[in-house]
Amino acid sequence: MRMLTEAEAAEILGVDKRAIQAERYAGRLPYARIAGKIRIPEAELDAYIQRITVTRPCQDQGSRPASLPLRTRRSSRSPLLTKSQAELSLDQRVQRIRARLRNPG
Repeated sequence: MRMLTEAEAAEILGVDKRAIQAERYAGRLPYARIAGKIRIPEAELDAYIQRITVTRPCQDQGSRPASLPLRTRRSSRSPLLTKSQAELSLDQRVQRIRARLRNPG
């Protein structure tokens, strides 16, 4: 079982590390404390992604579920994700980040 740091989990989800901490504090994201360090089991992160994934019927394909568009902040600050990142599906983002973690450099 692979254990992720908060920073790795945040990168996979495309959010800030503080968002991961908030989910931990709220009890929605299980974690382990190992030698004083916070680690998130990869299987728990995958289960979390499944729990928070929101689907809705496609307008052009009847009741087939489709992912909702990613939300961005409502301020003059930059969006949570760049346009190119938002165009990727969650699975594609997770695959890219896992590949980078396996082959650093």
